[in-house]
Amino acid sequence: MKEKRVVSYNPSLARKQKAQIQKQIDKAIAISSFKQASKEEYGDSIKYVNFTSIDKEGEVVKSIPSLNQEKIDEDLSFAGYNLLVTSEINKSAQDICNTYHGLWRIEESFRVMKTYLEARPVYLQNKESIYGHFTICYMALTILRLIELKVFNDELPIGQIIEFIRNYNITETLEGSFINNATKSNTLSIIQKRYGLSKLDNIQLRRKDVENILSSELFFD
Repeated sequence: MKEKRVVSYNPSLARKQKAQIQKQIDKAIAISSFKQASKEEYGDSIKYVNFTSIDKEGEVVKSIPSLNQEKIDEDLSFAGYNLLVTSEINKSAQDICNTYHGLWRIEESFRVMKTYLEARPVYLQNKESIYGHFTICYMALTILRLIELKVFNDELPIGQIIEFIRNYNITETLEGSFINNATKSNTLSIIQKRYGLSKLDNIQLRRKDVENILSSELFFD
């Protein structure tokens, strides 16, 4: 099968990865300074360590750790580089990179389904009930994605939108006034500014204020 390879380099990623490599090297050096350090103590930094056994009259006495400079140099030389391999040979390099960077939304969708929409675990046994449960979850996810991308133009993460929807509530008092129970947040500020809802974060609200909030474009886009 023919394949297309796209190699990219990111200076910021290179600096981050080199710092991580140096951190693992420092850890390996620090552990190596202790006598009889076990290999388990090295963790991920063990890839930068060689263990040389010293023979005394044909008998293995102990294993002395030393830095694996060849591996260190190799990892440093590839820091910041990213290789994408695909069978979509007719797509441009930019399209391939854009598709790859969009994969995080798929992973996020699974997290949203499990964390916010409680898709799993499923406390149902009837097949139709299970299908119905997941259908509702998928429909809710679709609506949330539309709100995220079409209403807020991808300005607010889906998690923040869900938290705002859950936490923004207003209580009517016996006197006919209203108390805003929502707490101030970056999400609330963005929505307030975007839709011109100056009283969205007011603690005390009149009925007219509540009606203005509910009739805004926020609820009817």
